[in-house]
Amino acid sequence: MTIPTLKEGGTYEFIPAPMAIGDIVLHPSVDIVRNGKIRLVAVNTSNTDFELDEDEYVGKLNVIEEETHLVPVNAEEPPHTEINSSPAAAAAAQTPFDQVNLENSNIDSTQINELKEVIDSCQDIFSKSISDLGRTNAVQHVIKLKPEAKTFRAKPYAIPNHLKPEVYRQVQELKEAGLVSKSSAHSFVSPILMVPKKDKTWRLSVDFRKLNEQTELSHQLFPKLEDVVSILAGKKYMTSLDLASGYWQIEMAENSKDLTTFVLPTNPITYLRWNVLPFGLSSAPATFQRLMNTVFGDLIEKEKLQVYVDDILICSDTWEEHIQLIEEVFTRLRACDLKLKISKAEFCKKELTYLGHTISQNGITPC
Repeated sequence: MTIPTLKEGGTYEFIPAPMAIGDIVLHPSVDIVRNGKIRLVAVNTSNTDFELDEDEYVGKLNVIEEETHLVPVNAEEPPHTEINSSPAAAAAAQTPFDQVNLENSNIDSTQINELKEVIDSCQDIFSKSISDLGRTNAVQHVIKLKPEAKTFRAKPYAIPNHLKPEVYRQVQELKEAGLVSKSSAHSFVSPILMVPKKDKTWRLSVDFRKLNEQTELSHQLFPKLEDVVSILAGKKYMTSLDLASGYWQIEMAENSKDLTTFVLPTNPITYLRWNVLPFGLSSAPATFQRLMNTVFGDLIEKEKLQVYVDDILICSDTWEEHIQLIEEVFTRLRACDLKLKISKAEFCKKELTYLGHTISQNGITPC
């Protein structure tokens, strides 16, 4: 793994490579360069030590320019902003099946009608917007502090004036959806960052690094990528499903909500806390994997489906079994109050491109 020259004290966003590296699962993260080094969040899913090769490609680093959060800010009341709901309204006008892409699917017209019938009967498990997410009671996320943990209250990072409306818009959206609420506890307070995305929009992110340093890691076994793809390979029908903002469908334990408090540079200062599992907590991947094991554990053991990170992968040799499994997955998601993102679903494919591999009935080939 070759590290480029990094600016000391600079803030960088890490975007993992789209393919797995052995048994290592890397997660997006934001960190500041200290002594020429930057920390990455990685989970070793095996029981053995793993050492990366010096020239191993693991992902890319995007510099977060200083003006995105470190320029002076003039305290002011947040302006009234309207959330643009036109994309959501357009999606709501379509049924979930209308949004399914059946290109390269391995089914005929009769089977398409069967699939449509199953999807149409379960329209309520497909999220329409951020305010239409599930809220499962199958698991809760608990933050367990280290015995020596100390309280901290971070000062808010300054937000440039031209980004303030976007901050307020996103915060308003989170509040209206019930994902965050006011916090009166100020013993553990983290700042926010506005992180630029590839499409030139901005993502509001909480900088949980100080909290993560004082949090005990959860011990949870993760599936090995090689096992997942080997089980999928050779199957005639393959379906890939994604939960809609999966973390946000998991409730925070009541005694952990205050630990997720974050601060906004408003006048007066605003403190909010997460009611659901936010991105950026070091123990979040373990909780999500535990949820998937709780909901689908018996099907995973029977190799009827696989779950890797946030992907639900259904594989079958026959159409009859495949459509029954899809219906069973939908039924379990509904029972656990979990919802899918229809735009990311791939139904009944003859091949899937997944984490750097093309998986088909003929086996596995690298992309």
